[in-house]
Amino acid sequence: MEAYNKSILEYDDVVLAVDYAKQKGIQIGEKRGEQRGIRIGEQRGIRIGEQKGEQRGIQIGEQKGIQIGEQKGKTDVVLNLYRRGLLMEDIADITNFTVEQIKDILSKNLQ
Repeated sequence: MEAYNKSILEYDDVVLAVDYAKQKGIQIGEKRGEQRGIRIGEQRGIRIGEQKGEQRGIQIGEQKGIQIGEQKGKTDVVLNLYRRGLLMEDIADITNFTVEQIKDILSKNLQ
């Protein structure tokens, strides 16, 4: 009987040890899963951030390109009007530039 009681106690100890190990394994697994989840989340966040940044950069670049193109077009108009013999005051009236702006454009673009 004593051997039987001893084996029951040993079995109970084994069951307790297995339950303890199982709980520890779950805790370790949850911690590892959380860390992996954080890494995955960070990587996804970086990708999303890069995409948004790229889209913003494209929009800014397009806007700057449009502004540069518009300014070049206005500069070309000023130069063409000046080459046709119009006075700076008349060019200013037509383009809505000041005479100082006209002088600046001409000084930078005529050699």
